[in-house]
Amino acid sequence: MLTDQATVSQSRFSTLSLSVLLLYFVSGAVGLSYEILWAKALALLFGVSIFGVAISVSAFLAGLGVGAISAYKLSPVLTRPLFLLGLIECGVAIFSFVLPSILSWLDSSLLASGSGLYTWYAIQLIVTFLMLFFPASLLGFGFALLLKYFSSREFSVGAIYGVNTFGGVIGVLLPLLFLPLFGWIVSLKLVAIFGFVIGLIFIALGFRSGRVFGAVNKENLLSTFRSNRLHVLAYSVVGFSSLILQMAWTRFYGMIFLRTEYVLAVIIAVFLLGIALGSLLSRRLHYPSMAKFFPFIIAFFALVSLWLLPLVSGINSAQNYSSHSDALSSQAILLFAITFPTTFILGMWYPFLTRYLHFNAEQSVILYGFNSIGAGLGALTAVFLLLPLFDSARLIGISAALFLLAGMVWFDTNRPRLLSLGASCLCLIFAFLPGVSQLLPKQYENSNDIFFSENAIAATHVVEKKHGERVLLNDLQRMDASTDYSAVQAQRNQARLPYLLHQSPHSILFLGLGTGITASGVVPVSGLDVDIVELSSGAIEAAGSYFEKANLGVMSSYNIIQNDARRYLRTSTKSYDVVVGDLFHPDLVGRGNLLSSQQFSRVRARLNNDGVFVQWLALNQFDVHSLQVVLRTFASVFPENMLFIDGFRLALVGVNGPPPNYSEITSKFQDESVVQAMFDDETLLTWMGRYLGNIPVTEGVLQDDWFPVLEYWLPDLKYQKQFPMQAIFPYLFSSRPLPEDYVNRFKIPAEKQNEAMRAYVATEMFSQSILAGLNGDSEKSFLSLKQAFEANPADRWVSFRVADELLSNPPSGMEKTEYLNKVLEIRPDHIIALSEIRQMAILNEDKEKVSGIENRILLLDPYYIFD
Repeated sequence: MLTDQATVSQSRFSTLSLSVLLLYFVSGAVGLSYEILWAKALALLFGVSIFGVAISVSAFLAGLGVGAISAYKLSPVLTRPLFLLGLIECGVAIFSFVLPSILSWLDSSLLASGSGLYTWYAIQLIVTFLMLFFPASLLGFGFALLLKYFSSREFSVGAIYGVNTFGGVIGVLLPLLFLPLFGWIVSLKLVAIFGFVIGLIFIALGFRSGRVFGAVNKENLLSTFRSNRLHVLAYSVVGFSSLILQMAWTRFYGMIFLRTEYVLAVIIAVFLLGIALGSLLSRRLHYPSMAKFFPFIIAFFALVSLWLLPLVSGINSAQNYSSHSDALSSQAILLFAITFPTTFILGMWYPFLTRYLHFNAEQSVILYGFNSIGAGLGALTAVFLLLPLFDSARLIGISAALFLLAGMVWFDTNRPRLLSLGASCLCLIFAFLPGVSQLLPKQYENSNDIFFSENAIAATHVVEKKHGERVLLNDLQRMDASTDYSAVQAQRNQARLPYLLHQSPHSILFLGLGTGITASGVVPVSGLDVDIVELSSGAIEAAGSYFEKANLGVMSSYNIIQNDARRYLRTSTKSYDVVVGDLFHPDLVGRGNLLSSQQFSRVRARLNNDGVFVQWLALNQFDVHSLQVVLRTFASVFPENMLFIDGFRLALVGVNGPPPNYSEITSKFQDESVVQAMFDDETLLTWMGRYLGNIPVTEGVLQDDWFPVLEYWLPDLKYQKQFPMQAIFPYLFSSRPLPEDYVNRFKIPAEKQNEAMRAYVATEMFSQSILAGLNGDSEKSFLSLKQAFEANPADRWVSFRVADELLSNPPSGMEKTEYLNKVLEIRPDHIIALSEIRQMAILNEDKEKVSGIENRILLLDPYYIFD
C-alpha cells in the first residue's frame, strides 16, 4: 500500500513539476516582453539610440542579478518559493499596468525641464535605473525561488534556464505583433494582465506544493561563495564580455540588415535562442572540464562573426526577397548560423560551471546573479566608455580578449594561461571593421572611406566615390546626402521653399543637419538668425570638415545645437518664423516618432504667430496607405496646410496663421541678385507652380508616439512588387486644384497669371512623364516631358530631364559636339555634358578649353575629381 501511494505521489510530483516548468516558459516570454516594452517606452521619452538600449538592458540585467543574490541570501527562510514567485509575478504585472501613468507624470514634469545634453544623459541614466531596476530585481528574485523549488527535483539548472530563455525568444517577438495592433499602452497592459494571471497560477501551485526547505543554510552558502570567489568573479567577467559582444552585434548587424524594429528583435531573439539551446543541451555533454576551453571557442567565433561581415552583407544584398517575412527569416538564418557557436557556448557555460564547481541548483544562483550584474555593467561600459573611444569592431576584439582573460581562472598551469594571454592580444589586433566598398560593393565599388565616426547615436561614414562625389552614410546603408550637383540643389530646395512661403522670415530652425547642404539654401540671405539641431556628433564633425565647400560654411555662420530634435523643441523657449524638418528614413528604429502628432505639436509650439513649418518626405519611402497616415497626422495639428512637390520629394507645409498670397510671398524679394543666387535661376512662379493643394481629408489612424504604425508598416514597402510611386503620383495629383483655382487661391496679379499657369501645368506634365516612364510607356513619357518643357523651360527638373534624354538618345546624324552643345543650351550646368566636352578637348590638345571647362565644373561641384 505504501509503495502504491509513493508511486501516485511521485506521479503527481512529476506532473506538478512539469506544469511549473511549462509555466516558467510562459513567464520567460512575459518577462522579455516587459523588457522590450519598458525599453520602448523609455526610448519614447529619451530618444532612440544604442545609448538608451544599453541603459535599459543594463538596469534590467543588473536588477536580475541583485534580485537573485538577495534571494540566495534569504534562501533559508523562503520556504514557499512558488507562492512567493506568484506574488512577484503579480507585483511586476501591477507595476507594468500603472507604468503609463508614471511615465505620463515624468513626461509632464521632470523630463520637460531644460538642461544640458550631458546632464540630460545623467537624468536618463538615473531615471531608467530607478524605473527598471526594482521590477527587474523582483524577476531575478523569482528565478532564484524557482531554482530553490527544483533544488531536489528532476530538472537540471540547464533545463530550467534554457526553458525560461526559450520563452524569452517568444517574448522578444510578441511586441512586434502587439504594438502595431494596439499601441504601446494597450500592449503593455495586455502583457501585464497575462503576467498577473500567471502569478495567480503560481500562487495556487504554491499552496499545492507545500513548503520547500533549502539544502544548505546561509553560513554554508557564504562559505561556498568565498571558496569559489575566483570562479564566480570570472563568470561575472563572462557576463560583462557577453553584453559588450551583444552591443557590437546589435550595431553592425543592424547596419547590414537595416535597423528596423523587426531586425533588432530578430538579433535579440537569435542571441537568446542560441543561449537557450546551449543550456538545454548541456546536460547531454558529460565533460564539465570542457568549460576551460569555452573562452577560446567563443573568442574565435566572435572574431569570425566580424570577419564574415562582407560575406553576410553580400549574401543579403544579392537576395531577391519575395516579402518582408522572407527577408527576415533569411536574415535570421544567416545571423543564427554566424552567431550560434558563440551563443551556444554561452548558454552551456552556466550549467557546465555549476557541475564543474559541484553546485546544486540553489547554490548556482550565485553564478547567475554575478553573471547578470557583470552583463549589466558590460552594456554600460560598451556604450559609455568603449564606443566613444573605439568602434563596434574593436568591441568584438575587446570582448574576445576579456573572454580569454577570464578563462585563465580555469587552468591549473601557466602554459595555457600564457596561451590565453597571447590570444587575447591577437584578438585586439585582428578586430577591425571592413570598409564600405567591402560591405556594400554594389553601391560603393572602388570608393574610399575618408571619415568614420561611431558613438551611441549612430555610425557615420563619409565615402568618396569616383569623380569626387562625397556621400554621408548614417548607419552604413542609409544615405543622408551627397555632393552630386543635382543632389546639392535638391537639398538646398528644402530651405528655399520654406523661406519663400513666409512673408518676412528672420529666424529659421533646421531639424537635422545632415551635411549642412540643406541649410546652405538660405546662405544668400543676410541677417538671418539660423539654428540647426543635430544629435549625432559624427554628422556635426563631418559637415564641418568634409562638406564645408558644398554647405558654403554654414557650420561657422549658423548656430549648431547638439541635441535631440524632439527634446529641443520641448525644452526650448525660443520661437521661430520658419522651421524645416529635414529628410530622414522613417522605417528605421525611432524615426517614425519625428512624424507623430506629438512631434508636430511640439513644432507648432515653437512657431511665431505667422510661422511656417515644412516637413519634407522622400516619396520613394512611402506607399499611399502610409503616406495618408502622415498627411492625416500633419493635418490634425496644422489645419491650415498646403502640399508642394519638388521632384521626388513632398513638402508638408503648416501655417500658423492665414495662408500667404502671392504679394506677401514675393514682397521680401527686392534684390534680384538674391533671387538668382538663392533659387538657382528658377523663377518664383516656377516654385509656386509646384503647389498641389491642401492635404486631402481621409479617415484612419494617426502616427502617435504611443501608438506607432509607420515603423511597422514601412519595412514591407521594400518588398512590394509595384513601385510605390506608380500609385503615389496619381493620388497626389487627383485632388490638385484647377489652374484657375490655383491663381485665385494665391491672388496672382493679372500680368503674372499666364506665367503662373504655365508653371503650374508644367509641374503636372512632368509628373505625368515620370509616371508614364514607371509604367513602361516611353512614348507618353517623352510627349509629356516635351509638353512640360514647352510650358516652363525654367523648371530645373524638367530641363534637366530633357537634357538627360538628349544626352542618352542623341538625334541620328548629329555630331557629338553639336548635341552636347544643345544639352548645354538647355542646362549650362550639366556636368556630364561638360566633362565629355572636356574629354574631346583633351584629345584635341586644346589646353585652354580644358582649363576653362574644368573651372566651370569646379564652380558647380568643388569636390569633382578629373580623370
